[in-house]
Order: sequence, then structure tokens, then C-alpha cells
Amino acid sequence: MTENQQIKSNQSVCSKNKLAVIALTSNGIKLSQRLQTDLAGIDLYLPAKLKSELQLGDEKIKVIYFKSLRKLIGKIFKSYQGLVFIMALGIVVRIIASQLADKRTDPAVVTIDESACNVISTLSGHLGGANQLTLKLANLLNANPVITTATDCQGRKAFEILARDLNLTIKPAANLTAANAALVNKKPLKLFSDQRLSTRLADYLLAQNLPPVEVQNKVAIKQKLELADQSAYFAVIISNQILKLNACQLQLIPHNIIVGIGCRQGIKSAEIDAAVKTVFAELNLSILSIKKLASIEIKKTETGLLNYAVKHDFSLDFIALSKIKEKISELQIKKSAFVEKIIGVGAAASPAAILTANSTGKLLLDKAVIGKITISVVEEEINYEAEPSCNRW
Repeated sequence: MTENQQIKSNQSVCSKNKLAVIALTSNGIKLSQRLQTDLAGIDLYLPAKLKSELQLGDEKIKVIYFKSLRKLIGKIFKSYQGLVFIMALGIVVRIIASQLADKRTDPAVVTIDESACNVISTLSGHLGGANQLTLKLANLLNANPVITTATDCQGRKAFEILARDLNLTIKPAANLTAANAALVNKKPLKLFSDQRLSTRLADYLLAQNLPPVEVQNKVAIKQKLELADQSAYFAVIISNQILKLNACQLQLIPHNIIVGIGCRQGIKSAEIDAAVKTVFAELNLSILSIKKLASIEIKKTETGLLNYAVKHDFSLDFIALSKIKEKISELQIKKSAFVEKIIGVGAAASPAAILTANSTGKLLLDKAVIGKITISVVEEEINYEAEPSCNRW
């Protein structure tokens, strides 16, 4: 992963609740067993020399014994979403130091002293979820949570947490530190959006001690960014456009585009990939903004379409022919006599996309025909759900 890559909200991460708990002493064993009572999906790692001291009342508890802590961590560090060490913080710092790679990929690391006085967020507090895990464990143990990230100490949400909760992709990742620094150091900060924001979302952003979002059209936003004085303020932009950003700008890309796809039988995944990229380049839309794909139900066995969705981890909805027929009568869209002769309706891609989108969806592109593929594009308003999009622990 390079410095210029994005940080993408990944919902699959939310389904991985596997934790490793590593203890070194008899008191640590007792504490780890308390955690196993309250948390599911825990693997417990203990020194082999303490095997005789462990009395298990529950055969479902998975215990793995080790001889060398350093070798163990070298083996399992990347295998878990989170690691909880019940030992001195100094030991943890020394033992994980050689394993650290990138805050975007490192697991959450939390340290608990063996008396359960303090639960310390040690590594990957924001992106890895260590701060969230620290609060949960401290609550379970009636312990003191120790969180040192500046945004949390000031009662503010770091931009990566906002992005996670709102299901936005951060780009470029290299500018994230500067964005959070502007936030905590109270430097000039402006929020822009070329997207339609729900009232609920706008209110939510204001509640995070952020400046009001300046909503402007896409052309105005691009011009403002190109002419911006880097020394004047840090800009955070909510946009699904392809933008050229400087070091004082951060983009939050919403997943609010539904792509309707129609295709001839036997189409290849690579052909669909090329067609989508062509359309998105013409519309100046980021591929990262795709929320879902949609097509007519007769395409549900089309291998190329299925493979394209799997390759890019896109959800794919298939809409019943009867619903598309009903929807077409309400729409002023282009229809094809040839398509109607083949599948029974004069258009499939755009009505499928509209029916897949929520009630705020608006048709950006009726149809673009590229070879044997038809592409339609629908854009939704960005909303804010009542609960964060990912509570991984």
C-alpha cells in the first residue's frame, strides 16, 4: 500500500470479531478467562509452563500454548483483527515493534495490566479500532481506559472515524495526518461538498465541532480547489468526483453510485470493467463511489457480470422483469426495440439502477452503449444512519 492510496471503508472487516488474548502470569490467566466469559470469538494464548495452573470449566474455550512470546507474536500478529496483551506495557512495545507495518493495516493492540486497573489503547487506535476495543474492555472490567490520541482527548472525531461511521473512502491517505492536525490544532479548516447531504447528515457533522459544510456544484468545487491557497486553510471535500488534490486537501468519497448494467450473453468480466471505467472517466466519477451494481433478473447467471462483481467486491442486485416493466412506464428514458424483442422490455440498465437505489436516487446517465454493454448511472443523496456503520467489537 503506497502513501497515495486511499483508505476504504470495508464492511467485511465488521464481520471479523476474532481476538487473540495473550497472558504471561497466573493473574493474567484469571483475567483472560473473565474476558472469555463476556466476549465471543477469543483465542487464548498462554505460556506452556502455566498449563498445569489452568482449570477450564468450559471445553469451548480455545487455548493455545507457546514457549516463546516473540516467536508467537511473529506468527500471529497479522492473523487477528485485534490482540489483547495482559502484561506490562513495556513488554508489549518491545515485542510488537518489529511487526509494525502501516496504521492502515496493523491490527488493534490493547494492553491490560494484570490487576485490571488500566486498559491501554496501544496501537491502531482509530483505523484498527483499538480505542473502541479499549472502551469496551474497560467497561467489562470496570477499569480505567487509557486513550492518548489527540482527537479523542479533545472530544473530537478523527476524520478516519468519521469516514468509517459514514462509509466514506479517504483519499489520499498521505494527507490524513495533516487533516487531523488541522482539526486538533484548531487551524483554519473548511468542509466542502458537491453532493446532496441530508439534513440529518449536515446536523451530525456540525455536532462533531466541524465548520458548516459549504455545498456547491461540481464545477464550482473543482475550480475552488484548483485556485485554493494552500497556506490559507485545510480543505476536506465530500465528493465522488475524480479530483486533483494538493497536500492541504483531503477527499471523502461517498459510496452513493448505483451502476445499471445490461449486456449481451457471454460477455467477459474484462469488457464490463473497461466499459464502466470509460463511463466513469467521461462523467469524472471515482470508481470508489460505486455502492451497488444492478441488472435484470435474466442476467443472474451471466458469468462475466458475476465475476466482475466478485472481483471488485460489489453488491449486485437483480431486478424482476415485472418490476422493470412497471417502472419503465413512469420513466422518460431511451428504449431499444431490439432489446425489447430479446428480453421483453425496451430498457433494463437504467430502470434496474433506479429500482436498486433508495428514494433519493437521481439518474445521472440514462444509457451509454459501449460494444455489447449498456451502462446507466444513478446517484443517491448522502445520508447518516442512526448507528455507526461498523462496530467491530
